Amino acid sequence: MKTKVKNVMIVSLSSGILGERYVKHELDIGLKRLEALGLSVRFSKNALMGRKYLDEHPEKRAEDFIEAFRDPDVDLILCAIGGDDTYRLLPYLFGNDELKNAVEAGKDKLFLGFSDTTCNHLMLHKLGLPTFYGQAFLPDICELDAEMLPYTEKYFRELIETGRIGKIMPSKFWYEEREDFSEKAVGTPRVSHENDGFRLLQGSPVFNGKILGGCVESLADLLLGTDHPDEPAVAKKYGLFPDIEDWRGKILLLESSELKIPPEEYRRALEALKATGVFGAVNGILVGKPMDETYMEEYHRLLVEVVDDPNLPILANISIGHAAPRCIIPFGMSAEVDAAHQSIAFFGDEDEEPHYWVFSLSEMPRMKEQMANWFHEKWGVPLEAYLESMDECLKEAGNGKGRKPYPEWFCAIQFGTGRILGGLGVIENDFHNRKDLAPNVCAVYTEPDCRGRGIAGDLLNTACSEMASRGVDTLYLLTDHEGFYERYGWEFCCLALGDGEEEPSRMYVHR
Repeated sequence: MKTKVKNVMIVSLSSGILGERYVKHELDIGLKRLEALGLSVRFSKNALMGRKYLDEHPEKRAEDFIEAFRDPDVDLILCAIGGDDTYRLLPYLFGNDELKNAVEAGKDKLFLGFSDTTCNHLMLHKLGLPTFYGQAFLPDICELDAEMLPYTEKYFRELIETGRIGKIMPSKFWYEEREDFSEKAVGTPRVSHENDGFRLLQGSPVFNGKILGGCVESLADLLLGTDHPDEPAVAKKYGLFPDIEDWRGKILLLESSELKIPPEEYRRALEALKATGVFGAVNGILVGKPMDETYMEEYHRLLVEVVDDPNLPILANISIGHAAPRCIIPFGMSAEVDAAHQSIAFFGDEDEEPHYWVFSLSEMPRMKEQMANWFHEKWGVPLEAYLESMDECLKEAGNGKGRKPYPEWFCAIQFGTGRILGGLGVIENDFHNRKDLAPNVCAVYTEPDCRGRGIAGDLLNTACSEMASRGVDTLYLLTDHEGFYERYGWEFCCLALGDGEEEPSRMYVHR
């Protein structure tokens, strides 16, 4: 597997639990999984020193943070887990621009973590560095089940393969938190439940802005000092909590911790945030699903009540933060939220309008009729044939990991309007005589007014990546075009005769 990320450094910037003997079996599981992904993994100098040592030596955690950015070989800085006192690193990172100087030497590195790592995200935001929020080594890569949770793994793979996250959509399932993390629990599945989609609590279903935020308790502690009385003064001295102009036009992310704080404490945290003026500055709020859905309805009611602005969009039930599974949300990239289409899409500053995202039918079953009609209109193949193939796709999607990898259908949809801009399918055979060359990418089409924007390339790359994740590493494609598919890693394979055709067409292969 080709990946953008080759070298990973795991750091313990909050809790030192990764160095304790009672999690060694988890560490070993995670290490094997990362290596199986083709990644070279190292631990920072103090990452495995244990809870007591790192609690007593925040300067050592700070040294590891700086070391990770200064190391030219590190591609991804992966946090071990969260904690509750990350703010204590501030004097060792900003006293003499230590972190600033290190970041200038390592601006191309990816940073991934969540929970009290919220503080590290704010530190890097202060220095202008985009980061990725939502997963960590111990709770995600080291999952005790036979494999990582599929939704979690999907986004982790996307990050290491591409260096970015294109879009997030709801998970089909949510999982109860484990009570047993011992060696006896290795290989045991979590209890799962069907998950509802994103839930719009109020406001417009469409809003945009760059996302910033994190764990609501960590954000509130910077203001209230609930667990550490000196925290607000230290945070204020180093300007960790963004000022109101920094929040303006952004989207605030709030997710709640494993503490499952009672509603009255959640209200206090929200009121502390409101007092800063942040609710009046942002374009919208994204809310993570609470762990085990504890107090979910109460939290949602309090959000609407405390925000007290029905025009401010609030989108809840996002699989981010402490509830499993977890997606990954980029901080520092433009995001466009579309509650109606159940998608949050991310774009770099270089991306052109119109913004769009690519999805599979398995991800968006309710798009079946629209997609079938669109393909029928473009290619003239009977509508029933598309519906039959799509029904088979959705039937297989319901079989989970035991599914057949295809048929599958992909579309690029314009943000906000729902217009399909392009599409393709993956089927067994695209009506030609080389039945041995399978499966086939078929029906590749981009709307004429949208050509030249890379949409077809995004569709092809997404299809290849998704098929590879399902165990299909080789795809074939029959076409009369020459010079186009080569741009996206396809190679001419042979000539093949289409059904009913007198002249052969070109067969391409992607491995």
